[in-house]
Amino acid sequence: MSRISVACSAMASGAISRPRRRTCRLPATLYEEISSAGHSGGWSYCDRCPFAQEHAKSPADGYDIHLLAPHRHADGSVHGLYHHYCKAIKPEVMQCMIFMSTDPNAELVEIEYFIDKKLVRSNVTLEQWNKYYHDHTEEIATGSVQVLDLPPQKAKEIAADAAKTDGIIFHLWPQGAKVPNGDVSFPTAISHKPVHALVIPN
Repeated sequence: MSRISVACSAMASGAISRPRRRTCRLPATLYEEISSAGHSGGWSYCDRCPFAQEHAKSPADGYDIHLLAPHRHADGSVHGLYHHYCKAIKPEVMQCMIFMSTDPNAELVEIEYFIDKKLVRSNVTLEQWNKYYHDHTEEIATGSVQVLDLPPQKAKEIAADAAKTDGIIFHLWPQGAKVPNGDVSFPTAISHKPVHALVIPN
């Protein structure tokens, strides 16, 4: 991070207070950098600092795949529709942050992993799969999953890729609770039924 970015970040966080203008001149080296960039100096430059808007890539970037689907909880009740915001993190895995609405301040209530069926079924037991996982081929076939915000052909491609995966959902914020209380449950798709044997794709 450049010295200018550090200064801007410190101002934004409150780590450096904003003094009155007559005392807010920058150190000479920073002042020279800012002057050469066309700024007049002083802390007021932070609002216009060309480096202040730099955004380093982070794990929070790229959740651009928007899915909508209901989930069936352990007691058999169906909730949702849940908004899934997803991204592929490797060829075999897509992960989703899940909310009850599209409000920018909506609570993160669930996370879901879409994982290649061969990878899942080679690494979990039948008991684990029946309890925690569901088959996305079956879920998508019910018509209950919607791919939003994309042209129809692209949405079909996303659905086709998702159908090659199994899903596991972690419900983090219990229904009706004012805050998370440590109880984590594992909803499934409305289509989920226990199987007698795991079929591992070639």
